[in-house]
Amino acid sequence: MKKKYFLKLALSLFLITTISNAQSWQWAISGGSFDSDNANSETVKCMVTDYDGNVYSLSNVGVNGLQVAGVSKEGFSGIDYMISSFSCSGEYRWSRVIGGPGTDEIQRIQVDAEGNIYAVGKIKRNGEAYFGGETGYDIVLPTSSSSVDLNKQNLFIVKYSSEGELLWMNMPQPEDISYTDALINSKSLDFQVDDEGNSYWLCFIPPGTYADGAFVNTLEGNNLFIFKYDTDGNFIAASESEMQPIENSPMNSIPDMKLALDQNNNNFYIVCNKINTDIVDMDINGEVVDNNSFLAAFNEDGNFLWKIVSTIQQGSADISDMCIDSDGAIYLSGSTFDGNSLGETTFTSPTNGGFPYIVKLNAQGEFIWTTNGSTINSSTSAYGITVKADEVAVTGGFGILTWDELELVQETNEGYDIYLARFNKQDGNIIGLIDIEGNAGYWDYGNAITADTYGSYYMGGRFDNLLYIGDTTLADGAQGWDFFIAKYGSQNCDCSMPQPSFGVTPDTQNGSTFSFSYTGTTPYDTISWNFGDGQTSEEENPEYAYSNPGTYNVCLTVTNDCGNEEYCTEVEATSLSTELFKNALATVYPNPVNDIINITTKKALSYTIYTVLGSKISKGNIDSGNATLYFGYLTPGVYFLQISDENNTSEVIKLFKK
Repeated sequence: MKKKYFLKLALSLFLITTISNAQSWQWAISGGSFDSDNANSETVKCMVTDYDGNVYSLSNVGVNGLQVAGVSKEGFSGIDYMISSFSCSGEYRWSRVIGGPGTDEIQRIQVDAEGNIYAVGKIKRNGEAYFGGETGYDIVLPTSSSSVDLNKQNLFIVKYSSEGELLWMNMPQPEDISYTDALINSKSLDFQVDDEGNSYWLCFIPPGTYADGAFVNTLEGNNLFIFKYDTDGNFIAASESEMQPIENSPMNSIPDMKLALDQNNNNFYIVCNKINTDIVDMDINGEVVDNNSFLAAFNEDGNFLWKIVSTIQQGSADISDMCIDSDGAIYLSGSTFDGNSLGETTFTSPTNGGFPYIVKLNAQGEFIWTTNGSTINSSTSAYGITVKADEVAVTGGFGILTWDELELVQETNEGYDIYLARFNKQDGNIIGLIDIEGNAGYWDYGNAITADTYGSYYMGGRFDNLLYIGDTTLADGAQGWDFFIAKYGSQNCDCSMPQPSFGVTPDTQNGSTFSFSYTGTTPYDTISWNFGDGQTSEEENPEYAYSNPGTYNVCLTVTNDCGNEEYCTEVEATSLSTELFKNALATVYPNPVNDIINITTKKALSYTIYTVLGSKISKGNIDSGNATLYFGYLTPGVYFLQISDENNTSEVIKLFKK
């Protein structure tokens, strides 16, 4: 085992000691093959967890001697992909291998609210291709003859149940797609899945007919689209992006891309990185972007919103990963050098090495905070990033890494170890910096990270030789790297998580003021309110007044020994007031109302009906004279009717629906 030094200030030592008593390495597993030529590919690419605390990983794997957690699996050819699942306590659940006769591609896995697993990718078809089961095969795709335009479809989207059952698989390309269009002009780039199981798939495709005729791409050249599928695998739509290559290019000439979806506003965020000098520039809404890496935002129709770009002054830099929290804040991680800029931020470091960074942005692309480490005679990146409750965490590999007052140091020429860095997501202050040790002279990396509902982290990556994780020692099965999965957290898999909920009562005299009452489970350790406008409270039953009208996503986070859980709902703050009839615009009756309400007015009016929480139900116009509004479809309760004339004189009437 290599010699390691941990250098920290006294205050930091106390902090880390306190945290480590609460959380520690719980378990670890490894997987991989004996194929040394696939060594660079055997790593965890992506990880997700479901509500029950199960963890799922996506790994590149070889063929010979393939196993995961001691369970033998069948590999197929070249570089395949394995999806594997483990319980909160580290028990093997299932695994599936997907592969064809060559180097296949799967960018990511995703999970919906019911624990179903989704994947997208591109599979080789110059021989039989397989979607493996626990044993045997779920699907076998036939060989494609090079001389006939048949069976060359290679882009796929697949869904598994939480238990590993293959539920459906779709291939959107036409059955007669040509060899060139399939192999060279088509590419799966990334995708996202929302809680309902709708998939949003970023693809690079040539002209043609897709999804069994549901979509026809008539654009010249190869272009970017987002395909949308529902939870049952039905094709819904294709949205053309306002970001496209500046010239018609094959798939290998476009930047590496990552996609994120903000479920609060349905905006998409795309990160682009130029991985070599042959990559073409991108055109975004008529503007050529030639930067090494950038983040661009688009609405759900693919229309451009904003972007931030990097300015490379030395070496190379990239945006490795991104994630979005429940408030819609965006977190980016990656590597850069002293003097390089990303948007309005210029990174600085006292040393000459490449160093990791994190930035936090709001949904408008404005910087909230930035933080970065520093290195000496080495280059370190933050490859994977995740956010949970009030923390954000990253992982990577390091030689010598300093982040604020915390430092991890090992002797010169001893390779890289794996690090986990945790930060307060509100201000970016570092909470902890710990490592996973490997043997001296080997290069080990953390590549992916996620968190579960119990407050634990799961890390995945690659290692070469031996890896020491808590009380577990993992051994690489052959030459080159194997992949690993490790849990850092608490022994709380059988805990009962807190179940937060709350009620909302608007002030009848002021539509911008609300009283919030906690109605969730007790006891709890901590309670935290986020009112959606940057303000917070730790009271159990706070009252809050918004400064500006608008729709706000109010989130409540409650913690106990098992972890934390969040509950959110929207409120609409208005300038509504129930000060009535100061200058009566209309006569409204009856009140309470059954099905029909009558309105008598001497002038034309507009009207809006609101719920008691301030959400709009309907709106319209009323001519002078007598009019009726139908309330029969509304549930019994309190509603507000706002009426306004052409001079913007308004009144609000509180109505009671029987």
